Amino acid sequence: MKELSRRDVEMAIQAVGDIGIVDFYSGRGMNGRACFGITYSSTGDLLAIGAALAATFGDQFALDLSSVARTDRMGLGSVVYFPGYKVDVVYFPGHKVD
Repeated sequence: MKELSRRDVEMAIQAVGDIGIVDFYSGRGMNGRACFGITYSSTGDLLAIGAALAATFGDQFALDLSSVARTDRMGLGSVVYFPGYKVDVVYFPGHKVD
């Protein structure tokens, strides 16, 4: 599992708008394993998130993230999540990490 600094991710996406980081997200087919995700409201937000991550972490890293990215709808918003990647937060019992 690759780890990113939560603070670096927050700094990268702070200008995008109404979005947030999900420290532990387990999407379809992940069998309880968790990764990090980013909530968003629109396709424009999703594109801005990609651009912000590329500007902060570099184009190749952003391409690597996009190659594993998946999305889920969550009521009024959506989440893009990245199996195999986590942010440096305290581990919560009950979640398996990829």
